[in-house]
This record gives sequence, structure tokens and C-alpha cells, in this order.
Amino acid sequence: MKLSLNWAQYYANVELLPDGGVDELVRKIGAQLGAVEEITDVGAAFKDVIIAEIVDKKDHPSADKLAVYQAATGQGEPVQVVSGDMNLQVGDKVAWVPPGVIVPSTYGKEPFVMESRPLRGEISHGMFGSGDELLINDNHDFVVVLDTDAAPGTSFADAFKLNDHIIDIENKMFTHRPDCFGQLGVAREIAGIQQKAFKSPDWYLNFDASALKPEAEKLTLEIKNELP
Repeated sequence: MKLSLNWAQYYANVELLPDGGVDELVRKIGAQLGAVEEITDVGAAFKDVIIAEIVDKKDHPSADKLAVYQAATGQGEPVQVVSGDMNLQVGDKVAWVPPGVIVPSTYGKEPFVMESRPLRGEISHGMFGSGDELLINDNHDFVVVLDTDAAPGTSFADAFKLNDHIIDIENKMFTHRPDCFGQLGVAREIAGIQQKAFKSPDWYLNFDASALKPEAEKLTLEIKNELP
């Protein structure tokens, strides 16, 4: 069972994280709920990736397939980034991987650290993330244009709620606990082992079970044996 702390917290009306943070919560889960097999820090791969906004675009003077962009990053003057994606427009929001930051898709592997370097004579300070580089899809050719109202300089992880931990709890603990067969149930259980009052959300308490009734009173059962 993989538990997203963000999802669990979304369903809870109490603070699920104890003062000791994730490590203390994992200790409590292991002692009172079930063995924790793995903890994944989702946000670690996006550390220091920030949202930038394109404020200027020019053709590269020495390369037909490159464009030179100026981007507001919330850190003073706009920065220059050279990109092979020539479709970006002024006003587009993108994920900027600054110099010194690991490209998210290489985190935990052989890390590729961005730097400021010349591309056909124009300095590029870091890069704009493609779908593949941001672990969104397999597209490496185009920069992801972000649908967000977040201001330039906002953490990419914060804007898209990627500052999350996934706690993988052994499945055998849940075989006799159907009340924990989902994020809501586990959130309730985590509140319980910390002796915190938990109130289920209104949409859960007011659920209309009649919606689950079959459309017909009788269901036809057919058995066929087509073996010779």
C-alpha cells in the first residue's frame, strides 16, 4: 500500500505529521500499523527548480534551430536561456533548471548538473525543462508550458504540490483491514495511532449509497463450456 502524505493530509481535518516530521511518522507507522518497506521523497528530484516567465524571444544569430530567450525568474534581472524549442512565446510559464541544479530525470541515477555554457556563441544559463526532463512524459523535444498562475520565482514543487513523501507499507498488514483500502482510511488510521480526533469529510459522510444499486432487480448469469 503506497500512501501519499499529501493525499492523506488532504483528507484529514488534523495535522498528521508529528513534530518529528516524516521520520517520526514512519516510526509510529512501523510500531503501530505495519512495516514500512520504502519511503520516496518525491520533491527531492525537483529541488531548486523554479517557475520562470518568458519576457523576450529572439532568433539565435548563428543557429537556425535555436532561440534565445530572456526569462523572469524572480531573482533580479531576467536570465538568458538558449533552447531548441522555438515555439515558446512571451508570457509562457516554464520550469527553469538553474545552473548548479540536477536535471530531475537524472536524480538518483547518474546526475546531470546544469551549468552556464555557450551554445553556438550565446550563453545559456541553465535550461527550460521538457516533459521527459521533468518526469511528466517521454517528450524530450519540447519545453513544457505550465498552466499556472504562480509568480516567477515560485518553487516548481510547491506550485504543483510535488513536495510529497510516498510511504510504502507492507500489504499483508491491510488484508484484514478493508477500512484501510484507500488513502482516506489510512489517513484515519494514522490520526488514530497518534490519538488525534479524525472527522471524515462531508462528501464521504453524505454519500448516497443508492447510487450503487443495480439497474435491474435480476442479473442474468450464463455459463458456457466450449471445451471439447
